[in-house]
Amino acid sequence: MKPKGPTKISGRIISTTEGKTQKGNDYLIIRLSQRLDEKEFFIFSDLLEKHKDILKKDNHVSLTINEQLMGPGSLKKLNVENIKALNF
Repeated sequence: MKPKGPTKISGRIISTTEGKTQKGNDYLIIRLSQRLDEKEFFIFSDLLEKHKDILKKDNHVSLTINEQLMGPGSLKKLNVENIKALNF
């Protein structure tokens, strides 16, 4: 099974949780609501610094996600590659 190309996911941020990695880098967990579904995404320091102003509760965003297979058993890792604000 080959990994998919970049995918866009959009929704409203319903919560955020800040944290630090073991190396001391900042990250943010956002919970994204998509009508009947909710998903959590980790935003790491490089994207966090670039988009911190739009990663706030109740903002609507579009995430570009890239899927990577993590070896046997088809474990998947979803990486957030880009973030855009959606204005309604």
